[in-house]
Amino acid sequence: RQSLLNTAQRELAHGLFQRYRAWLAEAGLHDSNLVAHEWRTQMAEKQSPVYDFVVIDEVQDLTPVQLALVLALLKVPGQFILCGDSHQIVHPNFFSWSALKSLFWQGLAGDAAQRQPLKLLQANFRNTRAVTEAANRLLKIKQARFGSVDRESNFLVRSTSAVAGEVRLLAKGADPARRDEFGHTAWDHAVGRAMREAAFAGSGLPALFDLLAAPALDVQTDGRLVRLERHQGEYWLLTLMLAGLKTQWSQCVTRRLEPYRYLSGFFADQLHDVLQQLPPWLWPEMRAKRTYVNQVLARAEVHSSYQPARRLWVRTKNGHYFPNPAMQLRAGEGWQPVYEQLALAWIDRGCGREIDHRPRPAESIQWAREAVARATEPEPQAAESDGQKRLF
Repeated sequence: RQSLLNTAQRELAHGLFQRYRAWLAEAGLHDSNLVAHEWRTQMAEKQSPVYDFVVIDEVQDLTPVQLALVLALLKVPGQFILCGDSHQIVHPNFFSWSALKSLFWQGLAGDAAQRQPLKLLQANFRNTRAVTEAANRLLKIKQARFGSVDRESNFLVRSTSAVAGEVRLLAKGADPARRDEFGHTAWDHAVGRAMREAAFAGSGLPALFDLLAAPALDVQTDGRLVRLERHQGEYWLLTLMLAGLKTQWSQCVTRRLEPYRYLSGFFADQLHDVLQQLPPWLWPEMRAKRTYVNQVLARAEVHSSYQPARRLWVRTKNGHYFPNPAMQLRAGEGWQPVYEQLALAWIDRGCGREIDHRPRPAESIQWAREAVARATEPEPQAAESDGQKRLF
């Protein structure tokens, strides 16, 4: 009765769920909610309660079946404290305090749970007054625009700090060029989102361009400075590559094209999907063709004879490119190798276990390094007609 789906839709959902369970079994994977449900059933039959008291923090990130499993292990029902904040949900699961209370009235954790008091903690001991006030203003905007999940989530907090503090926004002098541990600026984060959601290039990037985008990209290739201005096609393609590298191998991004195509490097279709969303004042209509993207990729790659030779990326296979491993990016007053600044080692570690048919990030970039090395190998010396090499 509480389902968001009608009867016909529930039947379709049930069939899909059965297929999902079969796929989990075939793939040797598990779903934490299904595991919790199975364990709760088994424990009810075989395992006596083991905990005297349970304290759960961040309860907003637990699903009802996970919570039921933990509370089922209590020796005395009702001997628990649940703490959480519905404004800090990391894993969306339809959590609300009202829904949680409904579960208690339905029998979760015994009759004693129905008498548990609900206390609202409104004192913030962590943040300064300025940070707390900024957070409260954002919550008011959120509630005005989207509403609140329940009555308990309407309350704001107050800071107990004696320090006023400061929230550094762009208007108050925040540095838009500051980089995170993956070498990303605020602009790179925005472009990275556009690489994952092409439509954001049309709705979000134009509004942020003048505020955050660098007026030019300075890089070093072959020991010489290459400056890319905003109006140049290379400026945009390199920006997309640098911002998109972190998730290029990710299996957690919804792709319009076949996922395997992204493993060998950036390619024209991928880049064109983003660029064609930009307004004409950022990406002129005369450029809004995949053939133009291909031309820019070809003329600025390591093996190109185009002049000036920018050597910004290297072709790893037909139509696929990665930023030139020999390139260096600005780092403060100095320079830093591109894959050091972009934390390739962390990206590689973040890809998890080895998968035979998927190249790891470090392996892919090693191919790029080998391609650069081949491009810089000296031409073999010409031989005389008798087969002897020239010595002068």
